[in-house]
Amino acid sequence: NTPPSVTYRVTFINGETLETNNPQKMVSKNKLKLIEELFISIEIATPQEHLGEISQLCQNKRGIYQSQEWKTGSLYQLIYHLPFSEFIIDFHDRIKSISHGYASFSYSLIGFHHSDIVKIDIHLNGELITDLSFLVHRNFSYERAKTVCERLKDTLSKQNFAVPIQACIGGTI
Repeated sequence: NTPPSVTYRVTFINGETLETNNPQKMVSKNKLKLIEELFISIEIATPQEHLGEISQLCQNKRGIYQSQEWKTGSLYQLIYHLPFSEFIIDFHDRIKSISHGYASFSYSLIGFHHSDIVKIDIHLNGELITDLSFLVHRNFSYERAKTVCERLKDTLSKQNFAVPIQACIGGTI
């Protein structure tokens, strides 16, 4: 189970830019000037009793609070700016679970914003498996790399010998 593909905008030191969802296009860090990720503006309508948990969900997903407004009765509207990569992972399921199906949302793309994105490479038996590489925000890199390694450990057939499973974040294994 690999993370969904999201487009990132890469600006190289020489001024060239590239929009890509392919981690293999990410060259060494010393050639990159900056990496930007796609953000959305999300409007969430929710009953008052779910405001706190939904706000916490948005903040845990690196959301940037914009506004909160009372609409009618006990219905409120929250607006956050959220990285698209965080939204597509499990946002819909989590918000429906928190609100017991009573929250709804709509979103629109608002463009690219600078983020601290790192590439994670997965190595099996000392060999780089490029198809398993993915991009993630630095704050979540260790946790998501560890999850992928654990899933691989559970998924790969047992061998008569040990097969090291490693995640490499930058130069750190």
